[in-house]
Amino acid sequence: GFAAMERGDAAAAESAFATLVERHPDSPLLGEALALLGETRLERGDAAGAVRALTRLVEQSPRHDSVARALLHLGLAEGELARWEE
Repeated sequence: GFAAMERGDAAAAESAFATLVERHPDSPLLGEALALLGETRLERGDAAGAVRALTRLVEQSPRHDSVARALLHLGLAEGELARWEE
C-alpha cells in the first residue's frame, strides 16, 4: 500500500489497505491501514467508502495516532456527501 501511494497509484494502494484490513484485523498496522484506506477512497471519489473506513478507525481506536488526521478526512468526506449535520 505504501509503495503504491508513493507511485501515485491510489487504486493499488486502496486494494492493499483493504486487503490488510480484511485479512489481518488484529494487526498492529490496522489503525494506520484504516486511515490510509479512507484517504485513498476519498482521493478516488468514494466518499461513502472513506466514511466507513475512517469511522471504523475513530470508533475502534479513538486514541490511535492517526485519529486526528482521520477526523479531518472524515469531515471532508462527509462534506462531499453533503452531510452537514452528522
